[in-house]
Amino acid sequence: WQRVGADRIPPQPPRWCRTKWHHRGCADDVRVAAAVEQMDRPHAVYDQPSTRFVQGFVGETLRLRGSIAGEGAPCRVQVGRCVIEVEDSGNAALPSGSAVEISVRPEDVRLQNGPSPADNGLTGEVVEVMYLGNRLECVIRIDGLDEPVLLNADRRQKLAARDRIVLAVDRTCVRLWPL
Repeated sequence: WQRVGADRIPPQPPRWCRTKWHHRGCADDVRVAAAVEQMDRPHAVYDQPSTRFVQGFVGETLRLRGSIAGEGAPCRVQVGRCVIEVEDSGNAALPSGSAVEISVRPEDVRLQNGPSPADNGLTGEVVEVMYLGNRLECVIRIDGLDEPVLLNADRRQKLAARDRIVLAVDRTCVRLWPL
């Protein structure tokens, strides 16, 4: 990232930067994506992004496509062969079958070695585990999805390829975006 002040202009502006130039070569207007998507405190932008763009722009995000499974509260989303509950009140009125994307921050997903009846989660299989010292990096194929996901786990967790796993998700941390 490069901050641009009135006294410093980058030799080549970043691709996402649109500027108007004075005759002296100073930028008087810098816009990201030609519009302000969200202006708030950093933790609010990270935890409560107003758009998919903002969520993808700040931090890492696990994005999965699915569809609304039934109507009424709580909102349930089918992802692959799994169904999870989502407490995203902004999109609670979507009709059953609507195509959606759910997104959740990786740190809000817990990898569990077995399902617990109280958990809201996606089941899958561990494809690969890489020990990286301070954590395990796990490639996981969620049941019914073709694309695997990459998540971190505690380095002391016992995980191996072909283990059945649950990606437990706090329903309040999942964002729901209509497609």
